[in-house]
Amino acid sequence: MLMDVLKKCVLSLFVVGMVFPYTLRAEPRTEDVQRTQVSISSPSVLRRGVIPKTAGFTSAFGDLHGQPLENDQALVEDLKSRITLVSPPYIFELARRTFEDDPQEALTLFWLAKLRAHIDGQKCMDPTAASGIRHWHTIVPRILAMIQNDPEASQRAKAEAVNREEVFLTDSSPRWICFNGQQAAKAAAAKIPYKEWHKPTSQWASIRENARDLMKKSAQ
Repeated sequence: MLMDVLKKCVLSLFVVGMVFPYTLRAEPRTEDVQRTQVSISSPSVLRRGVIPKTAGFTSAFGDLHGQPLENDQALVEDLKSRITLVSPPYIFELARRTFEDDPQEALTLFWLAKLRAHIDGQKCMDPTAASGIRHWHTIVPRILAMIQNDPEASQRAKAEAVNREEVFLTDSSPRWICFNGQQAAKAAAAKIPYKEWHKPTSQWASIRENARDLMKKSAQ
């Protein structure tokens, strides 16, 4: 029985991977869930190096993430008030801190963060840059578990995330993720500036709409 269930799960993930490019994966990867399950019961501060700087990790984010959960109400209200202005990592953090009081809302915020992150990732000139988004799964292990255990709730959250994304800006900077790719790494190794790191801004509106359409379809 267990093997049959596992086979169905693997087949489902395979189909998802075929339908959606890895830069807009419909569900978190199974290995992401397994890797973070050890901390599901007690969300902890990130260990240094878990999320590389090239994937958008900053000391400012580290300081905020390290704030004790007792400060949740103030931090949550602050992040909510700036949600359309902050980069996607901060929306992942908002989702993490919302989970205890409202798991469904946290799930919606997770998919909103994913959608915004993938929009930014698609703005990058290097298509490998968006692969760094998966690192942010490490801070929301309980949400990943909920996605696996309650797919219907996840689908509802996706649809709501697409609706909420309408009020965000199209011209938000994707710099936080664009330096994650192979081309940026090559430039750093050669000690030369990485200049052509984003696609023309004239393409950003269509990039955003394509990403929104993909998530909307995956929520059906």
